[in-house]
Amino acid sequence: MISTEVLGLANTLARLTDTDLLPGVSAAQLEALESELGLSLPWDLRELLASLAGPYLIDGRLLTCSPSDPRTDIAAVARANPVYRAEGWIPLAVDSGGNPFVVLSGASHPDGTPVAFIDREANQWQLDYLVASTVWLFGRFLFEREIQVLGIKAIKDEDEWDKAYDTLVYWPFDEDKVLARDPKLATLTGAPLPWDSERPTRRTT
Repeated sequence: MISTEVLGLANTLARLTDTDLLPGVSAAQLEALESELGLSLPWDLRELLASLAGPYLIDGRLLTCSPSDPRTDIAAVARANPVYRAEGWIPLAVDSGGNPFVVLSGASHPDGTPVAFIDREANQWQLDYLVASTVWLFGRFLFEREIQVLGIKAIKDEDEWDKAYDTLVYWPFDEDKVLARDPKLATLTGAPLPWDSERPTRRTT
């Protein structure tokens, strides 16, 4: 089951980074978030948020309901980007450059809800590319990549690090490997796929 796999990866990542995996948010907090956003949370986003908060990311932040910390609060990030509400985009994570991964609440399908990446430097109001067909698959891709990057953290030589990165870290730009894990991604519309994007970059965290 994908949710069990993602929670297992989150626990592994928390252990590797010696950080705590916090419990998910309450039903009341989810209702308050919906009221703040003016949007209904897709079912798979509700499940993920109710299951965990965190874990620590090497180079970025996974968002949750945390009004006391605007850096990790979904509502605070959404308030800073008012076009998100009009488009039905719900921020779920942010990379080290402040570029968000957003849940496309208006594009839900029976299996879940797509997630896309926005390159703020290129155009902060435009989806750059889709990264996963559902929220849970996004969680799996994200946590797997974090664990992969941790595995090469000790490599000091830049060329050797780049070689190891290219060998181990495939998401989101390796078409064959990504679609082997998430075949439905190829059927979605509304934004380019990573390998078709006009502005591909090697790393998004």
